Amino acid sequence: MFGARPLFTLFLLVFFTRCESPILNHPTAYPAANVPNDYAQLFQLSIQNKDTLLEIYGSEKRIIGRYFWGKSKQNEGYTKIQRSQNYVCLSALFARMVHELGLGNTIKAVDNLTYIPEDIALPKTCLSLQKTGILHKEALFQLKPQITFTYLLDGSGESEWKRFQNDSHSVIFVQSHLESHPLARAEWIRAIGWILGKSQESDSIFNKIQSQYTQLKKQSENITAPKKVMLNLPFQGIWYIPNRDAYFTQLLHDAHLIPVWLQNPKEFPGNGATSISIEQAVGFLKKTDLWLNLGNAKNAKEIAEFDTRLQPWSQNTDIHYFQPDKLLEASGANAFWDLGSLHPEMILSDLIHLQNQEPRTPLIFYRKL
Repeated sequence: MFGARPLFTLFLLVFFTRCESPILNHPTAYPAANVPNDYAQLFQLSIQNKDTLLEIYGSEKRIIGRYFWGKSKQNEGYTKIQRSQNYVCLSALFARMVHELGLGNTIKAVDNLTYIPEDIALPKTCLSLQKTGILHKEALFQLKPQITFTYLLDGSGESEWKRFQNDSHSVIFVQSHLESHPLARAEWIRAIGWILGKSQESDSIFNKIQSQYTQLKKQSENITAPKKVMLNLPFQGIWYIPNRDAYFTQLLHDAHLIPVWLQNPKEFPGNGATSISIEQAVGFLKKTDLWLNLGNAKNAKEIAEFDTRLQPWSQNTDIHYFQPDKLLEASGANAFWDLGSLHPEMILSDLIHLQNQEPRTPLIFYRKL
């Protein structure tokens, strides 16, 4: 399918572009040679004479960040990346990526230490900057990080974050959560690796993830009687399900599972999620073999606590319930969200084994309720 990326892409001599990339409009003497992505749509690396360039896109491919590093002192329209040993990661996923690149000791602060899994190596002096959900700006200023990895939701906060940016501090918007393919989200480790001077290591990590995912997907094609699956429980009274082209829907398809809400090809189009009524959900449950990702339910009996209309489904022997909290820590940290996002091959492996309602292979994230 997609092959491993050769290391000589760092020294591309043939210049080629994607038609939608605005990088070539940059007024320089040398055109930029794009370093191709396999899946990711929301970042683009390129090589230009002495420098490496990075563009990051938000929704509708709008440019929200331009950065460069290399021998040039400046590059019009781009922010120069300064590397040292002082980085901030405002997400457990970003901390996971930096950790896997062997740079966990450079992370001086995260959003909330409570939700960082214990296997991510951090300095003992690492701080929480968003423990209450609100950024502690003074603490961030005092740290004087060279790079802060954060993200935007619905474009909010962009202008404020850019006011924090200066010659010695780059704010990088890691928009992996907007990617619709599991491997596209994982491929963002390449962007972070190249930024931090670990391009070969990050390419190698992603190539391995991609290879294992592709092998597992091919393996799932041998399943002759795929199971029908339902997801989630109401959250604050609203039941969300992923749309047809959403990230988790792709995982289900690649595991050869059948999303029970997608039987009508005209319903639930696009990315993201859609809310459904309890009545709709009950209709889907009547056709379900597996029910996954059940909020914070610790056992099947707790399902009815989310809505009394679900009482008949809290102990339905025709349905097998699985919850992705096997790695849940006492603090509330759950590696399913960060490790699983970076390593979708691990989630895919679990989903494939769930086709056997009593999995013979030990599961990584899921446990049976």
